Amino acid sequence: MTGACALLHPLPAEAFAAWLDGAIARLADYLQASGRATPEQALAQARRSHAELLPQGLQTPGHHVFEIHAARGGVVGQLWLHAGPSGRAHLYDLFIDPQHRRQGHARRALQALLDQAAQLGAQRLGLNVLADNEAARGLYEQLGFQVHSLQMSRALPISGS
Repeated sequence: MTGACALLHPLPAEAFAAWLDGAIARLADYLQASGRATPEQALAQARRSHAELLPQGLQTPGHHVFEIHAARGGVVGQLWLHAGPSGRAHLYDLFIDPQHRRQGHARRALQALLDQAAQLGAQRLGLNVLADNEAARGLYEQLGFQVHSLQMSRALPISGS
């Protein structure tokens, strides 16, 4: 990769298992926080989802897992992109290591990802974000992402108490 994408490097095979464990945990947290799963269901659902989406691991067609490198070297996070033949791409996971957050790495990675997705033939890039993740939402909006749908929920009183 050259140019803006130079900071995105394919995830080495030996790093896949550790990345996958983290990605599953992040999805389980997202499923719980978004109300889509109970704590008991979330981890199993996240494992099932990753097994279905990445049945061949890093060799799964259309799926790309990258390490995010800082401008001066060193891995600061990872991201997972799917770019299919439909012209639509989806960012499944963007993770910046906690000690490297708020330093512009996510912005630079997303800018590079926009170029990478276009090079893979995508005409549109989508993603999901929790409504209360104001920092991420602000960054995505600054980079031109727009809300296309909203899911809403509310807690209900517990019956029988």
